Amino acid sequence: MAFCTTCGSEKPDNGPCPVCQPAAAAPPPPPMQAPPPPPMQAPPPPQYQQAPPPQYGQAPQPQYVQPQYAQPRQQSPLVADAMNTIKKFFSPDPMEATRYAITSRVHSWVILAIISVVVLAFAVMFLPAGIISTADMSTAYTKQAVEWFYEHVMSQISLFGYGALIAAISFFLLACLSKVAFQVSKVNAPFATVLNLTAAALLPTTLAGILGIVFALFYFNASVFIMIAGTVLSIVLLYSGMMQSAQFQKSPFWVFLGGYVAYAVIMYFIIRQFIPDVAEGLLGAVTQAFIKS
Repeated sequence: MAFCTTCGSEKPDNGPCPVCQPAAAAPPPPPMQAPPPPPMQAPPPPQYQQAPPPQYGQAPQPQYVQPQYAQPRQQSPLVADAMNTIKKFFSPDPMEATRYAITSRVHSWVILAIISVVVLAFAVMFLPAGIISTADMSTAYTKQAVEWFYEHVMSQISLFGYGALIAAISFFLLACLSKVAFQVSKVNAPFATVLNLTAAALLPTTLAGILGIVFALFYFNASVFIMIAGTVLSIVLLYSGMMQSAQFQKSPFWVFLGGYVAYAVIMYFIIRQFIPDVAEGLLGAVTQAFIKS
């Protein structure tokens, strides 16, 4: 080992002093080269967002409203059934009315009975005028009818009420006697069916009542025959309807005839009870109409 002559520090033989003469600095590293820049690429086209359409205030669109029409009222089953019965009566075969009535399950007798009662009540109200206008003034029954009519000329409403009451009693009495005829013949017919049959059979009497009102004011004798014809036709329709409604073991003709005679007698006394003077006048006028004919 040798010593440096300058600083006295040990140094290797034949080598530089590490203190005074540091080892030559290592050569600087070569400069770092920057990587080549990547090739230039065209920028992507700009992406534009489509602007929303401007929102303008829109006028309210008119709303179409379906017009509400009144629904046609459905006809009542009672009215429809009664109308069918009347139409069949005016058909070429009037007995279709009774055949239809005995098969119906609707209580159409209510409508038909009301029509019959109202018509016959008007007929009763106009009978005194017909009796006075045509009868012989010298007879006792006519004088009595005249006196009764002029005493009650201002009370025709009460006469109409009596007529309606008598017509209602007549309808139900005839229906009850028809029911008795069924029972005696050992045929079980529902009472509603008997009522429908009776109401349909009385349509000729109702029609005769309308015509009788018209003729009573002009030609009373004609109204008498019209009412009698309507009554006879009603009897025929009622008996025909009874025969078609069930199978009878024996003919109910005599039972039916006896019941109708009883009905006529009872009604005569009822009419005499309510309107005795008109009943007497009507009986006399009917007799006179037959004598003159």
